[in-house]
Amino acid sequence: MRRSRSRFTLGLGWLNLRQQLQSLAPGAVVSLFVLLLLRLGAWEVGEHSAYRLLFRLRGARAWDDRIVVVRIDDASVQQLGRYPWGRDRYADLLDTLLPAQPAVVGFSILMSEVVTEDPAGDAAFAEALRISGNGVLAAAINAPTPSSRSFQAGGPLQAQSNLLPQGVLPLDILQAQASSGHVLQSRDADGISRQNYIYAGKFPTLGLSLVKVYNWQMESTIGQKEPFVPIALPPEPDAAAVKRGLNTPLWINWPGPSGGDQGPKSYSFEEVISGNVDLSRFTNKIVLVGVRLTGADPIYTPFDRNPPTSGVYLHAAVMDNVLQGRALRRWPPWATVVLVALAGPLLGWILGGLPLRRRWLGVAIALVGWGLLCPIAFQFNLWLPVVAPLMTLILTGGVSLLQKQLQTNAQLQARSELLATMSHEIRTPMNAVIGMTGLLLDTPLNGEQQGFANVIRVSSESLLTLINDILDFSKIESGQLALETSPFDLRRCLEDCLDLVAAPAAQAGIELSYWMDEETPEVIAGDITRLRQILVNLLSNAVKFTEQGQVTIRVHAQTIFPEAEAGFSPQFVQRRFQRLSGKLSQAQSILRQQQDWVRRYPELLELGQLYQIEFAVEDTGIGIPANRLDRLFKPFSQVDASTTRRYGGTGLGLVISDRLSRLLGGGMGVFTRDGEGHLGQTGRSPVLEVAERITQGSTFHFSLLAPSISTVATEAIATELLRGKRLLIVDDNLTNRQILTLQAQGWGMVADVAASGVEALRLLSRSPDYDLAILDQQMPEMDGVELVQRLRLRPQLRSLPLIFLTSLGSQELKDHPIQRELAALLTKPVKQTQLYEMVCRVLKIEGTEVAPSAMGSAIDGALAEQIPLRILLAEDNRVNQQVTLKLLSRLGYRADVAASGDEVLQAFQRQYYDLVLMDVQMPLMDGLEATQHLRQELPKQPYIIALTASALERDREACYAAGMDAYLSKPFRIQELSDAIRAIPRQDGSE
Repeated sequence: MRRSRSRFTLGLGWLNLRQQLQSLAPGAVVSLFVLLLLRLGAWEVGEHSAYRLLFRLRGARAWDDRIVVVRIDDASVQQLGRYPWGRDRYADLLDTLLPAQPAVVGFSILMSEVVTEDPAGDAAFAEALRISGNGVLAAAINAPTPSSRSFQAGGPLQAQSNLLPQGVLPLDILQAQASSGHVLQSRDADGISRQNYIYAGKFPTLGLSLVKVYNWQMESTIGQKEPFVPIALPPEPDAAAVKRGLNTPLWINWPGPSGGDQGPKSYSFEEVISGNVDLSRFTNKIVLVGVRLTGADPIYTPFDRNPPTSGVYLHAAVMDNVLQGRALRRWPPWATVVLVALAGPLLGWILGGLPLRRRWLGVAIALVGWGLLCPIAFQFNLWLPVVAPLMTLILTGGVSLLQKQLQTNAQLQARSELLATMSHEIRTPMNAVIGMTGLLLDTPLNGEQQGFANVIRVSSESLLTLINDILDFSKIESGQLALETSPFDLRRCLEDCLDLVAAPAAQAGIELSYWMDEETPEVIAGDITRLRQILVNLLSNAVKFTEQGQVTIRVHAQTIFPEAEAGFSPQFVQRRFQRLSGKLSQAQSILRQQQDWVRRYPELLELGQLYQIEFAVEDTGIGIPANRLDRLFKPFSQVDASTTRRYGGTGLGLVISDRLSRLLGGGMGVFTRDGEGHLGQTGRSPVLEVAERITQGSTFHFSLLAPSISTVATEAIATELLRGKRLLIVDDNLTNRQILTLQAQGWGMVADVAASGVEALRLLSRSPDYDLAILDQQMPEMDGVELVQRLRLRPQLRSLPLIFLTSLGSQELKDHPIQRELAALLTKPVKQTQLYEMVCRVLKIEGTEVAPSAMGSAIDGALAEQIPLRILLAEDNRVNQQVTLKLLSRLGYRADVAASGDEVLQAFQRQYYDLVLMDVQMPLMDGLEATQHLRQELPKQPYIIALTASALERDREACYAAGMDAYLSKPFRIQELSDAIRAIPRQDGSE
């Protein structure tokens, strides 16, 4: 047992170690890649840019005030003659500065330039150097070659005078100087001098020589009177360094620009020797004399890029760094290698155990941390490598995020496949359970058995709903939910959704109604299934959480970019959305969803004017506490655990609805007021502002984008037929009265309203000449039945047509004698199309059997007698088969059915058909391929009408290109089918 346990523990330890090593692997690979590029110099350009950026972030510093520059500038040349000058000019400068007693005067001018022989000038300069005793002359250094690392040094001029042209500089001048220094300049690829070799062998740079002489002079001048702390100098190179040639460079920490107020103190050569400068400014200073003629010896600095500065400021910068001890301390190459080698594996190991969102946060913290550390260290003269570590962090983080995303996608894919398999396997027995339970309930059962069967039915339906919700949620999470786009009647969609919840609403005594703004298009293109899913979910919740009152759907629409014509390009929409994104900060989330929708479905923009359609489902229920709104749109979450126990539910319905609304190009939110009157909301509605109307209950609103589909409406005909007709609406529900009034006014009728039977009787007493009255059955004090009885007792009202509105499932009027007094009986919720047809029938208006939004003329039930046809319906969907067959039967036709393109070809082998209603998308062989076979193989050609849910122009063109004669877009109306049949050419050539 112990041995087995120890083996098990060892196995777990090895597994844990293996997982840790796997988490280190991506970072280690990235580090090796970055180090390889570092070796090849790939990051050099980036480091140069980072160097300039660090100086800009740090800003300019004050130059050391002990440095004074005397410029041989353009003004000096204009006054003193063409350059180079005779050496008597430098003698004049030394003589001028002698009373000021500068600590040291350095000449950043090679004394080997060829000038006109002037022994007197040379002697004067030599004498001035001897008298001052503090002159430092520049010496030439030949730059080393990268391969040999060897060099030639001018060295102290008196020791290396053979490097100078013979006879140019007298020997006594060389012997009269205090020191010499080289003026070798080092520039990187971008032209900026970042370093200066302060020793070439044992020969110091000009700037370092000036500081050395400054120490000597100050010790001899003031060292005896007061303590003088010499400036700390870089150590002299040892023998090995001297043998290597150029020694370790000084990395220049540029104080600031070379000119202006931020540059070092500087004076023109001509101003100094002419006595226009206060000489006290040179006392105990380091005076550097150099050329700053336009275009002469230019160098670039982080502060002087355009125009460049003069090389003399390189030596001034070296002096500033040595005087103040603030030369840059750069990390050695080995430290950078160690940093990069450790950063990748360490970051990969830290991120390895984090979820995706925290990995993003970890990568951001690492990047921001290093991005802040580099400028902070630069403030303290520490120059850290910037680009290589940043690239290590970026690449390691990117690999880690990609790895996690791929793992997440694989897990989501596996979960979706598992859920789909489980759903399929569970649905098969569930269908049997639900079906057999329904059959069982239709058999004679006693009360106890009826209760048991009802429990089975309700539980099985709840389980099926749960399976559907989980499957939909999994598809949305994995990005596999595809939306379908086809034209559909929006009003009919709303009415179908209300029908689905009418039964439970009637049982609870809840009024159902809907209202569509007149600007809302009747027919739009989109996914009717997903829109119906959202509406049914919100309606079911509203009915579930409402004990009394009403549930209402309100729909409003507004055009997107109404100034554009239908058919505008997706690029135009994208530009407008981008422009709006910068202006409407409150609607950023909805704007992003709309932009995503436009990118996914650019072809829909060609169908018609784009609308943003806003839906609101209002209820008068229990409301939602404001402090619990954050739980609404979270998976498997309820506002309160008690609601789950009392009302049931999975907590997925609102989440799925919210995600679907986003996929449809909108978003979802809620306004609510609980029983204590506290108002809460999530999200903003740019179209509907309903918070003020809420006294208690909730209003869930969502939006979507959809193009309108133009139809030939008969609203103008309806308006003319019903215009001026007087209508009395009697209903105690304010919302119902408003909706019925708006519908009647839309048909051109004059509508009056009454909130009770008493008020209705009062109106009728004053003005009995109404053409029609619509009465609600359930009203307080006086219900609809009593009101009808009282109306019929008045002789002038006995002929008034009455339309009665009753709740679904009401048995009170069954076989009631009051029905003989009614012109029509409609069940709530009342559909507008149904109400319109009934109003027209009651008022005996001919030729208006269709709703205002329907197409064309009346349906001809004897069309088959006028145009006899043998029809073949090619449709694989059973529901669509039944619907189309019923539509054909209303026109008087019977049709054969084929479920695929193969069956179509087999049917034509048996007999000939005059008309084929061909579905485009079918299994095995689709409608396009079947049409091509028919056109190629049949000597006598049938008339083929395409049936497809796709409504794009290219789909229409594909149908015609395959050989089809006409085109019907699903869902099509019976009138459209009738018109298509009427358009078939007759055999005699007529139509």
